[in-house]
Amino acid sequence: MQGAVPTPVFKPWNGVNNLLHNVFTIATSKDAVAKAAITAVAIGQMGMGSLFMGTAAFMVSNGSITGGGPRDFKQRQQLMATGWQPYSLVTEKEDGSKTYVPFGRLDPVAIPFGIIADLQDAIHNLGDGGGRNGQFAPRLISSLTAAEATQRTADTAEGIYVTSTQNALYVWVRSFVGPLVAPWFGALDDGTTDCTTAIQAAVNVMKDRDTLHFPSRISGSYKFTDTINIPLEKNMRFTGPGQRTVELRMFTTAKPLFKYARTTGKQPSVVTFDGLMLILNGLTKTVGSYGIQFMGFDDNAANTYLRVYNCFFFGFERAIYSKWTGQSRVVDCFFQANTVSMYLERGCSFWHFRDIMSFDDTLIWADARWTVDNLSRWVNR
Repeated sequence: MQGAVPTPVFKPWNGVNNLLHNVFTIATSKDAVAKAAITAVAIGQMGMGSLFMGTAAFMVSNGSITGGGPRDFKQRQQLMATGWQPYSLVTEKEDGSKTYVPFGRLDPVAIPFGIIADLQDAIHNLGDGGGRNGQFAPRLISSLTAAEATQRTADTAEGIYVTSTQNALYVWVRSFVGPLVAPWFGALDDGTTDCTTAIQAAVNVMKDRDTLHFPSRISGSYKFTDTINIPLEKNMRFTGPGQRTVELRMFTTAKPLFKYARTTGKQPSVVTFDGLMLILNGLTKTVGSYGIQFMGFDDNAANTYLRVYNCFFFGFERAIYSKWTGQSRVVDCFFQANTVSMYLERGCSFWHFRDIMSFDDTLIWADARWTVDNLSRWVNR
């Protein structure tokens, strides 16, 4: 419209641009008076900026401003259930209750407050590995299929299904494609957090043909204090980024780290381990300590299959202990400081080995009823 006066628009980075322009002008100006004036303006801008950022830092540190909050989705839900809100000004009433007044994260005036608050959140969350973060979508509980409802019940660690703290009719469901990831369920590869309960919870949630992946995000060491029991009638995979990258370290002796025990009437399973290092802490070789215990239930159960690829076993009495299983494979694996690399008891048939390196006392122990000829047909190369 002719004659209209344009509305001034504040651009958040104009101050920075002006400051840079003034600094450049100071450096190139030959007029002493102009140079002094421009210098004074630049110093004033820097001083105001420092004061503004300092005020923001003070308000964030004493809790008067909130940032984006925790990345852990479950923790975020629990925090919001208390009334907490992200990117808000906080005032406390006489009774101790708090009021949250949201501000626009990208509002020009609010940008410094948001930056400082996010920095403090990042420092606070440093080292958590981002375990439970991810994308979640609300679902009506009544809309879950029978299989989803069963999986939700099994998900005691809330790695996939997070109970809504705002509405009891809904549940938050993780959106993902690909494998389940151990930290979703609370496991941390810091070498000190006991991951037993978290990993057993993850295993219980796994469906047929699911994969549980152990990433290296902190130190690459997952601590265990008890056996992880693998459910029956499911084909599943346990994977890592490589046999010397992630370690699953057992701190309790005389127990297997992983155990599968098929029972009468149950359908066979294919269980795969790929790219992992299994270690018994202290390398004690204690009797009863196994990396993987994989058992059928009678001579007709030889179609229960174990697959082990690119894995490292260290310090067990029996790195792999199996009975009444068949058509199993151990490929590209390394064994060291175990009493026996592979202990194959009664009913093991058609086991295939390839590219194995072992520094153990015994590479393969087979039941005495098996002759050398019988054993030789198990080995491909």
